[in-house]
Amino acid sequence: MRLRAGRAGEEAGVALTERAEAAAALSALARPRLTGSAGAARVAQELRGRLEALGYAIQEIPFEFSTWPGRWGVPAGGMVLAIATALAALFLRRGSGGGAAVTLVAGGAAVLGMLRAARAAMARLPWGRARSSNWLVHRPGARPRYIVMAHRDSKSQPLPTLGRMVAVALAAGGWALTLGLSGLAALDPRWGTSAAATAAAGAGIVGGALLMLCGVGNRSPGALDNASGLAALLALARSERDRSDVAFVITDGEELGLAGAEALAPHLPPVDGIINLDGLDDGGPFRIAESYGWPPRGKAPRLAAALLDAAEELGLPIERGGVPAGILVDHIPFARAGRPAVTLMRGTFRSLLRVHRPADTVSRLTGDGVVTAARLVSAALARLRGPAPP
Repeated sequence: MRLRAGRAGEEAGVALTERAEAAAALSALARPRLTGSAGAARVAQELRGRLEALGYAIQEIPFEFSTWPGRWGVPAGGMVLAIATALAALFLRRGSGGGAAVTLVAGGAAVLGMLRAARAAMARLPWGRARSSNWLVHRPGARPRYIVMAHRDSKSQPLPTLGRMVAVALAAGGWALTLGLSGLAALDPRWGTSAAATAAAGAGIVGGALLMLCGVGNRSPGALDNASGLAALLALARSERDRSDVAFVITDGEELGLAGAEALAPHLPPVDGIINLDGLDDGGPFRIAESYGWPPRGKAPRLAAALLDAAEELGLPIERGGVPAGILVDHIPFARAGRPAVTLMRGTFRSLLRVHRPADTVSRLTGDGVVTAARLVSAALARLRGPAPP
């Protein structure tokens, strides 16, 4: 009984130490830090000091990009959808279902073209150019098979992430319903003046107008998004520092269209798996965000299975699914480049109410989510390595 009590006390002491270290890291990292800002430079200096103190080498991989698509792409897309839907509503009122349909198709095609051109625009547009670097962090001489990743920048927007998701649903849903009703109105003009047409167009216009508010600022401390991911990465850097098969990637420009990940993904040497840490709240289930786009693609079954098995052993609630609509995460460019990659998140819908807002402060976190996430990823890495040799 004394032995058990001693072990329990030792484990409790370790847990308190881990939580204190996580809380200290969150306090040091949670400050407004949009790419290129003074806050971003201070956070980079803090991260460098902590990683070098653990004996890691930091390889900086520079990149340059235009900030304009990341800053203004969502407002521009919202404006196009709002205008197209409003014009379509006018055509419907005048009995021209065909004119409404043509207007909506043109607007949808314009938004789709903007989405497809976003990566090229970041690379080529001459306006709003910025320089930064991604970091590849590893032990000297290491040959990594697995990478743990987190982004170091933050941003603010008038709408929280949950609000932007709702706005995307309204804009896209209103556009699609109005387009369908336009087709019916081409056969029977009464559909164009129906309550359904009015409601659909209203939803599309409101959703587009809300998206127009989503310009990028630098007022959020970004404690949940993504000082929590950085703090968990630092915890794993401590626990895995004797392993030569794990490296760490810290990206920049995630909040401006995944700029850093897009620049790095084509050039990263092949690895067996990438686990991206992004938004680790203290409560709620963990979520493995895996597939992306439509049709869904980018599955990483081995990584997902390791995380699911580790969560079961630790008694942690966890879900597996695709990347939620309206959200971009850094594992997507790596999955697109053929690397097995997932993003690990934790939280609830209430968590999304403070992301990208000034309310995303360190006072809303205790560090428990950081500690638990680090343990989960460490256990998953152990499973990926397989049983230890006898």
